[in-house]
Amino acid sequence: MGSGPLLARRYELRDVVGHGASGVVWRAWDRRRRTWVAVKVLGAAVPDVDVDLHHPHVLAQTCSVAEDGTAFAVMDLVRGGSLLDLCREHGRLPEAFVGVVVDQLLQALSAAHTRGVVHRDVKPANLLLDPTGAGRPRVRLADFGDETTIGTPGYLAPEREAGAPAHASQDVYAAGVLTRRLLDRPGPLATLAGAMTRADPHKRPTAQVALARLRTLPSPRADAWPTVPDRLGHVSHRR
Repeated sequence: MGSGPLLARRYELRDVVGHGASGVVWRAWDRRRRTWVAVKVLGAAVPDVDVDLHHPHVLAQTCSVAEDGTAFAVMDLVRGGSLLDLCREHGRLPEAFVGVVVDQLLQALSAAHTRGVVHRDVKPANLLLDPTGAGRPRVRLADFGDETTIGTPGYLAPEREAGAPAHASQDVYAAGVLTRRLLDRPGPLATLAGAMTRADPHKRPTAQVALARLRTLPSPRADAWPTVPDRLGHVSHRR
């Protein structure tokens, strides 16, 4: 197969693998590093937020502008799709599976908030999954917003809807909404989600406190977990 369009003299764009809120995501060959990456092409828009958090559950990205003025962001190529994809296929998910996902999400948020970074748009579409099959899921939080990012209806904390500035407690609120929507039954994790979605932001736990509480919950029953496939298996190794 011949080379695709070339961006910044370095990235050969090959296949469209997704559509983010701010641009089209391509599978691209990094000529310098000799590896596949994901490149979000933003056109002439202002580049996305640089995310340099080095954490296993955060998808780091670097933003640049090509010679022709095209803005783009480069990140790891995550092949398992998003949590939204998984929910569309399986509906609500077993508590044990959700517990692992939320644990990893809260780890990511705690690391970000410690650095003074607010995500601003926590939702299933922004949680990407490595292709772990029927094993333990591995989540990476993507698409951190900037000062222009409002968030997604249904996941917005009430004070954010009322126009309050972005704050870490609003990420916790969105994570609580996500938790509640993922679960296939009531239980201790749903109770924790209730605390995370309190109307008063001062009464919500921080991400770190919510994570600590999550790890004290009783073990849920061992239901079968959904499979996270390699959604790019047909293109990942094609040159």
